[in-house]
Amino acid sequence: MRPIHDLVWVTKIDGQLTPAGTPVGEVVSDVSELGEGTYELHWFGSASEASAFRAGILSVGINSIDVTSGIENAQQSVLVHRRDRDAAQTQTLEDAIPLVEHANARNRRLNVIWASEIEMLRGASKNPDSSFTAAQISRDADEERLPFVFKYDRWEKHPDFQEIKNAGVKSFEIVRRDGQRLLLWKLGELEAVRTMGRSRSRRYREQIDEIAKQFNGRLVGDDIAFPINNDLHGLLTRIIPAYGPVYHVDYTAKRDERRRKVYESPQAQQVITLLASGGTIEGGPKASINPDNGKPSKITQKLLSELVSAEIVVLLEGKRSTYRLADGIRPLEADPYEVAPEPAFTLK
Repeated sequence: MRPIHDLVWVTKIDGQLTPAGTPVGEVVSDVSELGEGTYELHWFGSASEASAFRAGILSVGINSIDVTSGIENAQQSVLVHRRDRDAAQTQTLEDAIPLVEHANARNRRLNVIWASEIEMLRGASKNPDSSFTAAQISRDADEERLPFVFKYDRWEKHPDFQEIKNAGVKSFEIVRRDGQRLLLWKLGELEAVRTMGRSRSRRYREQIDEIAKQFNGRLVGDDIAFPINNDLHGLLTRIIPAYGPVYHVDYTAKRDERRRKVYESPQAQQVITLLASGGTIEGGPKASINPDNGKPSKITQKLLSELVSAEIVVLLEGKRSTYRLADGIRPLEADPYEVAPEPAFTLK
């Protein structure tokens, strides 16, 4: 059972219904236990404001209205019970006891709702063994999500340096779904996989999902979701080795898109055909194609640059400006969008 509005438990203490920050006393779990009349849970920015509100109602002296201040870390709340009104026909305690927020109450309420998560973030950033610090908790936080940014400001000291050296600042969210807390790694920086059409991006998304599964996560839309299991610092440390493989998938997607565009070009196909039997390209101001059999021919710097960028041609080992056809590249025999990709990247 969770607290009402993720804030308080309504308990019976000496026969009086009282909002409490912890489940003390006889906790009310069903609407039928409330009795007659209507209820409201008033939430304030501070305990002093709540106390003043209660005092104001009591000063009016209406016998049909009961007001009870909250206890056990819920002192900024007041439960108002009006016995002179008919109770609404509701099924849940949250419907039977609606929440009324007063000035400056929202931030205080979110601090209560996300108290354990905020404490975990603070603890993670202060941990001397941590290679990162919490940079900022977003103002866009609400009852369902707590966005935050982690800044890897000591990454050079981390044993997985090569995996996170380009991570810098990463965006995450903690969300509550089906009674479980999840850490969402926001994949906003994976431009190729995010913006590519679903049919073309499917195999790359499947690769990312396979990587996520090795860390007990899964790809959901444009996020990787990990169950937190009460150890945020441990989780943020544990998933660092996933960064490199995930970014590699996105890099491969970008390269494959560049390759597809160049591959369609008749001029590129002519070069590929000339190189397929073992020919090379000599770079420089007067770049030329040197087929294994036949006469050399010129190649424009623009086309050579596109072939290199798409990794259709690569430098010949031991040579500074001599290029060969990349492994797996063949003259076009089918739809260029059906060219087989390289084997999927696997995590070591």
